[in-house]
Amino acid sequence: MCVCVSEDTHTHTRVCVCVAVCVGVCVCVWVCLWSRLASRVLLRLDHFHAPNAAALRSGIERMSWEDHLLPDGSFMVAFTGTSAAIRNTHFGALTVKDGLVDRFRARTGRRPSVRAERPDLRLAVHLFREQATVYLDLAGESLHRRAYRLEAGPAPLKESLAAAVLLQAGWPALATSGQPLFDPLCGAGTLLIEGAWMAGDVAPGLLRSYFGFQGWLGHVPTLWQRLRQEAQARRIAGLDRLPVIAGRDADARVIRVAEANVARAGLTGRIHLTPGELGDAHPPGDTQAGLMVVNPPYGERLDSVGTSRTLHATLGRRVATAFGGWRAAVISALPEAGSLMRGPHSPQLEVANGAIPCGVWVWDVPATGASDAPGAEAAIVADPGAEALVNRLRKNMRHLGRWARREGIEAYRVYDADLPEYAFAIDRYGDWLHVQEYAPPASVDPELAARRRATLLAGLPEWLEGPL
Repeated sequence: MCVCVSEDTHTHTRVCVCVAVCVGVCVCVWVCLWSRLASRVLLRLDHFHAPNAAALRSGIERMSWEDHLLPDGSFMVAFTGTSAAIRNTHFGALTVKDGLVDRFRARTGRRPSVRAERPDLRLAVHLFREQATVYLDLAGESLHRRAYRLEAGPAPLKESLAAAVLLQAGWPALATSGQPLFDPLCGAGTLLIEGAWMAGDVAPGLLRSYFGFQGWLGHVPTLWQRLRQEAQARRIAGLDRLPVIAGRDADARVIRVAEANVARAGLTGRIHLTPGELGDAHPPGDTQAGLMVVNPPYGERLDSVGTSRTLHATLGRRVATAFGGWRAAVISALPEAGSLMRGPHSPQLEVANGAIPCGVWVWDVPATGASDAPGAEAAIVADPGAEALVNRLRKNMRHLGRWARREGIEAYRVYDADLPEYAFAIDRYGDWLHVQEYAPPASVDPELAARRRATLLAGLPEWLEGPL
């Protein structure tokens, strides 16, 4: 039995962690080479009752390890699960190691060594309800490591998660029809590289120099060589069909990192990167439709949540005004990201980027003209209660604006929780707006509070004609 494990994605409350299938080793190896989403591929070797450490050690010792590993080879054990008798995973891993070593010593007088990095055999043992399941980890290292990204900033986007975002957005079909791919905040270029590999039929494991099956005695080198040759041929043919793929970032240093990653991915000249601000981002070339995919900075990548919200709102305005007719796909850790960017309120997919819970929003941007409606109108559609807020803000601005111009004042408060449901303080400093939020009482639904916050930030720059 082969088990494909993904550690990144789940939809709402239903977790999609692993898929078990009964297939041959050939298929398992093919999955290691071609899967864009899986983290690991596990081949089940045995399953037995292990109520205590002695039973676990004995069960491991009974297994025919000489069929899988040479006596002078190397291995490591990843152990998960606990029981009343085996209370921590480190002890479980040591028990498995002892059982395996005892088997070799008894039969050969020699023993394999433990190696943490790139061993010949990587075992995954899971204990659940006193039942131990022993797997051979055919991936060896997580399959999200594609070998092209050697540099990245804080909280980088996993390659497998980037592929999941692109699949959720329907990128393969868009690429087949010749539509472009664009990332206005490309960072290390992960989304663009994964998009190019997907459109160009490039196997995501093609650059890797290590897999867990390569030191396994059941490995068939001729099979692996044939699979790689087929993948190379598909890559050569596929890259000739690539549509336009482009990205930009305001940080020139980040662009240099992305260019290095693109080169390692074998995509030099096929992905076009330029430095540039988000505010003047535009579709590449003369294109009327395509996929704009983006992973805006959040969490560790920004100094504050407020800065992240402002960036999301700016992104939403730019998408609405410059990318009419396009499809937008965004992955973000902000629960209100969809509302801030004038997309769906709720994410279509809930994922985890490492330890950071995120959502994925995908929507078709209305054609230019339909999306150029004032921010007030867009916000009212998303939140009917915003109409009263818009009216109050504009009334305050007319009154206070005349007074400020007459007195030569540039810094003043425009709004101070005038409407209880919109408990914000808004100050104007010349051409800039500063927004603070009063903490909502416990009786207010957090989701409703987040939606109101998103409504305000999305529409405020247009309502009061000033950047946040």
